[in-house]
Amino acid sequence: MANPETNILSAAFVSAQTFNPQTGLMEQVIRLTNPGDAAVAGGRIVFPGIGERVFNAAGTNAGRPFVALTRPLGAGESADLLLEYFVPERAPFPDPLIEAWAVPVFVPRAPVGDEVTLTRARRLATGGLLLEFAAEPGRAYHVVYGDTVTFTNALRALPVLVAPADRVQWIDEGPPKTSYHPDEVPARFYRIIEAD
Repeated sequence: MANPETNILSAAFVSAQTFNPQTGLMEQVIRLTNPGDAAVAGGRIVFPGIGERVFNAAGTNAGRPFVALTRPLGAGESADLLLEYFVPERAPFPDPLIEAWAVPVFVPRAPVGDEVTLTRARRLATGGLLLEFAAEPGRAYHVVYGDTVTFTNALRALPVLVAPADRVQWIDEGPPKTSYHPDEVPARFYRIIEAD
């Protein structure tokens, strides 16, 4: 894998932290921008030294959590990413330090496995989509999405879900969980797959 480029993209917070009572998480929007004159294959926002947990981190780089934009970002384009923090006090904390990296394309392909039945799918006032399903507490699940009912081009949402209870509600508000917000695509279909 090629090394990330750290002087190409910029990132800035575009909202204050707000508590979401439905998820129990603090949320904040960050804008990833490509100010250059060439497209980049993908992006990553890395959080050095953050004390609070980045709940929707896709992974870590040298112990530093990151969220990913899993689609190209054209010259002059921006993408808003919804960050989710686990903060037991449910109160804003000082904005963390952030680094924006251009990264090689990373396509989280859909896994194969046993499918779980969705018990609810509902559009929210934000245009996001809420999915609910019965789960086994502590078990990992993949959310798979695509723009066709046949799932020929299906992708895996990031990160993998670990069920905290026997019912899970998962909300698609676009990046970094999925490549685009549900309002930015003509159609979106979902499957829930049990992780091995």
